[in-house]
Amino acid sequence: MNNIIEAGSRKQEAGRIIVRFNGRTGNQLFQYAFARALQEKYYPSYKIILNFVEYGLKMEECNFLQHFRIKDCEQAMKPFIKCLTPIQIFVQVFRSLFTRCTLKFFPSRVFKIDASFTQRIMNFFGQYEPLFNSRYVRPYPSKSKNIVLSAYFEAYEYFDSIRDILLEEFIPKYDVLPHNTAFLDDISNSESVCVSIRRGDFLSLPQFNVCTEEYFITAMKAIRKELPHCRFFVFSDDVEEVKRIMHFPFEVEYECGSDPVWEKLRLMYTCKHFIISNSTFSWWAQYLSRDKNKIVYVPVPWRRGEDCSGMYMPYMRTIECHKS
Repeated sequence: MNNIIEAGSRKQEAGRIIVRFNGRTGNQLFQYAFARALQEKYYPSYKIILNFVEYGLKMEECNFLQHFRIKDCEQAMKPFIKCLTPIQIFVQVFRSLFTRCTLKFFPSRVFKIDASFTQRIMNFFGQYEPLFNSRYVRPYPSKSKNIVLSAYFEAYEYFDSIRDILLEEFIPKYDVLPHNTAFLDDISNSESVCVSIRRGDFLSLPQFNVCTEEYFITAMKAIRKELPHCRFFVFSDDVEEVKRIMHFPFEVEYECGSDPVWEKLRLMYTCKHFIISNSTFSWWAQYLSRDKNKIVYVPVPWRRGEDCSGMYMPYMRTIECHKS
């Protein structure tokens, strides 16, 4: 996965799927999953190219995928715009102008127009960039040898058809850390419930509802009623703060809080049931769980003022949650 290519080169014998990555681990898993699903369905001979250039960081600092067993990929070394063909740049400009007009004259029909018209044109030229991040828009194949992806693709329909593949590729490359051996055994050998509490930057982002103590307690009581012998394992990006401000009615066990993301994700997805926050990292923990009878509680809404229907899978149980 560490091969480096000149992303701006037009000399290409085989096709390529170039993914402009944004965000951290959870976001990157969504973006890679969609690229992998496109590759399986439409472009089996194409190479996936990972583009992290616009992060402005060293590759090892922003590429969270490198810690998982993903299919052999290459990494681009030039800005994403230089990965586009001239016609794709023209289509980008057209799309921008057309969307502005749509927002001005048909604001209530923006999604429908983008999904049924704009995206069909973009897909034809090998571009996948839906306007709405967390609503599914059916992707169509292209004959282009230069496929480019630039969005979050936060809807399970984009890749659920290859879930078995993702279950294998999103396994960490490394062994369990020694200090987590007993903790992982406890998770594996009990009716474990992953309680994922996102704090951090969510506290300063108004579009996110920081899940309240009431939300977690309501979900914990519901699961305990259904599974009297369950055990609660708490994960957070700020464990010490959670210990200070949260008062749970049941005994809980905490992850240390300092594990690398690949280790934390493994511990979380090994759990059998889930109470998740409205974070993509939490979402992937429940999705990668192999337990066929898992109970999953999720907050509603996912983000303020945005339709995030793509995040909600049929088996999920929802609880109203408002920012504290």
